[in-house]
Amino acid sequence: MLLSMTFLLRVSCVEAYDLTLTNIGSVSTLGTDYSLTSYTGGVPTFVGTASPSAQVSVKIKTLLSSVVASTSGVWQFVPSSLDQGDSLIVISSGTQSITFTLRFNATASATLSAVPTSLPDESTLPSVGVWQYYILAVGIGFGVFFLGRYGRKRMQKWENGD
Repeated sequence: MLLSMTFLLRVSCVEAYDLTLTNIGSVSTLGTDYSLTSYTGGVPTFVGTASPSAQVSVKIKTLLSSVVASTSGVWQFVPSSLDQGDSLIVISSGTQSITFTLRFNATASATLSAVPTSLPDESTLPSVGVWQYYILAVGIGFGVFFLGRYGRKRMQKWENGD
């Protein structure tokens, strides 16, 4: 029983391992199609998530730089400079990559405009996550546990002649 509880506690610590871009400057990019993004303001900080302690490469036009994600998987990158106009940006970590064009206009205040897209339906979403496997394993574990308890009681009755 203690082993089952330990397993359940360990399952709650599952972290995401997908490369994401969560912010360009102070503006969130979550839930938007940012394949062509306009940003007005000072040089933005790119913030996202990746595997814990993973190396994240950021290529702006032809300049390649890299940062290391924290142990919680958060990474951030501040370009030393950014040319006004369109810049092709490729962010990659391992086999995953994010590519978009940033239309940058340097000013004092920051604004972001992204092309809104409709939310995908469930049939087009990738099958991600591992909870379904943990739930199945925990369910089988409990099934084996209770089947063993029931079998033990039946065996004791049989041995005692009841």
